[in-house]
Amino acid sequence: MRWLRLREIFLLLWSVGCFSPAWAVTTSLVGESPIQVEADQFWLEGETNTYRAIGGVHITGEDLDLQAGEVSWSADSGEAIATGDINLYRSGARLQGDFMTFNLNTGLGELSQGEVLLEEDKFHFSGTRIVRTGERDYTVEGGTFTSCDPTDPDWQFVASSMQVHNARWASAKHVRFHVADIPLLYLPYLVYPIRYERESGFLEPDFGYSDGKGTMVSLVYYWAIAQNMDATIDLDYLSRIGLGKGLEYRYALSGENDGTLTGYHVNGFGDTPDSHEISWQHRGWLPGKVLMLADMEYVSDRDFLEDFGSVAEEYNQDLTESTLAFARAWRRSFAGIRFDYTQDLTNDNPGVLQRLPQLTLSQLRTRLWETPLFAGIDTTSTYFWREEGQSGIRLQLRPLLSADLHLGRYLSLEPEAAYLQRYYDTEDPSEDDNAYGAYELALRLKSELSRVFDVDGEQMQSVQHLFEPRLEYRYRSDGEQDKLPSFDDLDRTDKENLVELALVNRLTARLKGNEGEPDYHEFLQLRLSQAYDFDEQRRDVLPGDERRRPWGLFRSELIVSPTASSFIDLDARFDVNSGGLSLDQRLQQFDARAEYSIDKDNQLQLGYYSRDDEEKYLYGELDTSLLKPLYLSFTQRYDFREEANLERILRAEYRSSCWSVALTVTDRPDEQSFLVSFALGGFGELTTMGGGL
Repeated sequence: MRWLRLREIFLLLWSVGCFSPAWAVTTSLVGESPIQVEADQFWLEGETNTYRAIGGVHITGEDLDLQAGEVSWSADSGEAIATGDINLYRSGARLQGDFMTFNLNTGLGELSQGEVLLEEDKFHFSGTRIVRTGERDYTVEGGTFTSCDPTDPDWQFVASSMQVHNARWASAKHVRFHVADIPLLYLPYLVYPIRYERESGFLEPDFGYSDGKGTMVSLVYYWAIAQNMDATIDLDYLSRIGLGKGLEYRYALSGENDGTLTGYHVNGFGDTPDSHEISWQHRGWLPGKVLMLADMEYVSDRDFLEDFGSVAEEYNQDLTESTLAFARAWRRSFAGIRFDYTQDLTNDNPGVLQRLPQLTLSQLRTRLWETPLFAGIDTTSTYFWREEGQSGIRLQLRPLLSADLHLGRYLSLEPEAAYLQRYYDTEDPSEDDNAYGAYELALRLKSELSRVFDVDGEQMQSVQHLFEPRLEYRYRSDGEQDKLPSFDDLDRTDKENLVELALVNRLTARLKGNEGEPDYHEFLQLRLSQAYDFDEQRRDVLPGDERRRPWGLFRSELIVSPTASSFIDLDARFDVNSGGLSLDQRLQQFDARAEYSIDKDNQLQLGYYSRDDEEKYLYGELDTSLLKPLYLSFTQRYDFREEANLERILRAEYRSSCWSVALTVTDRPDEQSFLVSFALGGFGELTTMGGGL
């Protein structure tokens, strides 16, 4: 095969009038970028200045790859006609057909009886007439579209006409949904998201059934308001409850201000009362480096959460708590104000205590000149208010003085002295005592000892053992508090005179990392702690009194983390005071957690929580794709005291390359239901059906 300059070829052809097979030429006469042409026959028609290539035509250039049986194009305008087994690739799209007119410079044109593949999005569409109106825009007549293999699609949409907008979404008219060539659904208009980007339009409807809500039909409209904000608008028909309307507004403003505002209202049918919920979450910065945090929720009644709560923490909720806070931090000081509002959902309780507001001023520990001494103060003022019952103001101050003393290489001593002072101002004039003060002393002796052991393994290079012993003495003076107001737990502080020993062991591995940089992973941590109360040991014991119990709960916590994505955490607390109790009777609290994760489709979580005889609770969640394409998920919560399942959820999902179907079975004490959902690749959930058991 010979490579010649185009002008030389044209001179040769013109002079001898013959054709040579398998021509390969390079030309820059079309557009600014050169193209290469390979063909069995190739010539120039001088009168029209038109190139013709016949037989095995292959034209390549920057962002251009065209194969066809025959191609002709104008050297002046770039307008081209291609016929015979056309295969054109340009700008991430592959066009195929038998006849096409297009412009080699712009790539715009028309394809008859053809099909297009948007390769990045695996989106196929075909039509009797396809017009490429832009680099990523198309108009289609008499077409089909799918995200399945187009040779034998499991499903496809058949439309009278369709528009593809910037290769991100498509809109179609008079649409029929086919499964294996069987029409199942007709839609007068459909918006299909080719790529999951922000475009306004209706999302797929949901259909279902619940023994509590009855027949459910849900319509959702997605509104792309601007680049930094969007919203979803819901309209739900619930045959046993009412008509629901919802709005979720999301925003991301300048200054790292982002949040979500949600509202939902239900017009009850028949005797069902109206209900609603409003919530707002926000985090951002105001002028002056002021941090603003909001986590607010208001619910009309507890039944709303029982009906619409999706997780246990929601549908079992007895209270809602709302917080609005503002904070400003400097190098060594902090100021903040927060408003806390609590809503009792169990009954209309006018005695619920609110903190409106709480002011905090803190001077962090600051070194005094060049000495080892540090000083600081915490100040908190809270206004407690309720509709009925005692309201008032509490001012709490805690100035402190501490020191950092180093006793050689391995020991450090931290003495601390503080004074806790509380003042009260209530609406009750009969309150005589309105102040409380107590001295607080602490002495902390601690050390850090470490040693590195060489391993020289394939991945593990060495292991560091870090031993952190800590001995602490704490003292707080006694004071009369019985006549003081009682708003929360901070209004009653116990006298303290105890010593506590804590031992912490850590094992950290140095691993071979990427690009020669080592990685460090703490794979074991063991914490042991024990306290002893001197005042309890000296307490006088009279007949009928409980025996002395000077030893605090012995705490032992072991955390083992074999990999960065797995761990086991065992935390136990024992009563070690004498009394002939068995080990099981001495165990006052036991928490166990375990987690193992390979990826989002394969993970295991287990949790067990025990509080003496008051609570014994098991939680487990398993996700697996070992039976791929069948994906399984199982969640269970079990109460050992009640010997009852609190919740069991089984979900099985079959995922094909371009569609999926999922079955979800839920078993709760007050609800049993099942849900069947279908999803199409690139379209999300198409429809949902369910029922009560």
